[in-house]
Amino acid sequence: MNACPNDSLRLMPPPELRQRFHALFEPSSVAIVGASSSPLKWGFRILFNTIMGGYKGALYAVNPKHSEILGIPCYPGISALPETVDLALIVLPPKYVVGAVRECAERGVRAVIVITAGFGEMNDPAAQSAQAELARIAAETGILLVGPNCAGVASPIPNSLYSGMLYRYPGGGGMSVVSQSGNVGMTTLTWAQLHQVGIARFVSSGNEAAVRCEDYLRFFAHDTHTKAILAYVEGTRDGRRFFEALRETAACKPVVIVKGGRTDAGQRAAASHTGSLASAVTLFESACRQAGANVVDDIYQGMELASAFVHQPLPKGRRVVIVSEGGGWGVIGADACAAAGLEVVPLPEEIIRELDAILPGWWSRNNPIDLVAGNDRSLMSRSVEAVLKSEGVDAVLVLGVGYMCSRSARLRDSKVVEDLGLAKLIEVATNMELHDVQRISGLIDLYEKPIIAASDTVMLAYGPSPNEAIREMERLGVYAYASPSNAARTLAHLVDRYEFQQRIPRRPARNQ
Repeated sequence: MNACPNDSLRLMPPPELRQRFHALFEPSSVAIVGASSSPLKWGFRILFNTIMGGYKGALYAVNPKHSEILGIPCYPGISALPETVDLALIVLPPKYVVGAVRECAERGVRAVIVITAGFGEMNDPAAQSAQAELARIAAETGILLVGPNCAGVASPIPNSLYSGMLYRYPGGGGMSVVSQSGNVGMTTLTWAQLHQVGIARFVSSGNEAAVRCEDYLRFFAHDTHTKAILAYVEGTRDGRRFFEALRETAACKPVVIVKGGRTDAGQRAAASHTGSLASAVTLFESACRQAGANVVDDIYQGMELASAFVHQPLPKGRRVVIVSEGGGWGVIGADACAAAGLEVVPLPEEIIRELDAILPGWWSRNNPIDLVAGNDRSLMSRSVEAVLKSEGVDAVLVLGVGYMCSRSARLRDSKVVEDLGLAKLIEVATNMELHDVQRISGLIDLYEKPIIAASDTVMLAYGPSPNEAIREMERLGVYAYASPSNAARTLAHLVDRYEFQQRIPRRPARNQ
């Protein structure tokens, strides 16, 4: 067990903790120390990425060889800057980093991100000693030090901050991410931008010389912009400290944990690239669940679940009804729900009576509800609403969204449309399905029950002819899964979170 060199964060009350991280996530001014005019160097890319992200505060470059780079004023050193910046990103060769951090602290810079690698992750006493010196400076001066060996930070709200190795710019939202791996962190931003999932905060924590994963968790717990948290964790230095913070955070907000280094091979890789100590996996994951976190197997499941926590209400039980565009997917969905510990319940009589007035006479009258591949696009949303009205149902799994838009896209891209004059028909069909998915999305808030969607049309939703129904659902906060299994797993995790919340002792409200 290693004591944290900056353990004041663990004891800090929430208002002070929020203020401490303000310079990192909401800086009014940023300096790129080691900015470069060469597109081949990270000093150029980090400055470029910050500009392209649309940062709204004051931006400076630091390099004694230039007076400006990319139109940004450039100064010879930190002490020469016209103001004391809130945040400095350091992208210098390792031998210059300690001096630069010390200079930042002396100038009064409140937060510093060390992008540079070559410290504690190296099997080199000198490199490890340099990281220890960074930790000492942070502890003695109070500067908030991120890294070293990290990818940077993103905080769309309020200043559109995307600074570091980050070349994806998802919009603002409720999901916050801390990742001990830079490239896994980049995966989360790429996924979020692709699927229109908003980010509140993102930080690549790197080697965690001073500020550790659990410190970010505590901040996220009390951050008003954060609604759900995703953490990619390869190892912890102080298990008790980590789990205390996790327990505190999970009592406030959903926390999704993805554990890297789950095998011997993965643990060796984790130690070699981030300098983390991979923990005993079974014990670690069990302790995470006991603390109230939801543990998933990979980063994609993690992103899907964290997004669901932001946008979906928690089901108050495990009773699920499946509404499907086809029989086979309904069968697969039923198996997936059962495997995930959900209950595919018989349809209550009131649902059957209402659906009898909506669906063709030959519908199955069973759960799953097979919509028998009809062309009336309103059948999906009307059937879903009939189900949600029932007190005997906690959640709905919708299978097969986007088929009409998928067919319309194929026709629109072909010569047949022009030859047969089908353009107007395609427009009408597309708008019908768009209206239906909009109505489905609105039912979530109306009935305060989750609607989880899955469709094989997702696999073609992002190509040259995007599926407008899938994209519209994502815009409205309803992520569409590529398979019923993934959807059912997410739904089961939502139930787990609800059941955990019911076990939390009720405490008097306090000022957060």
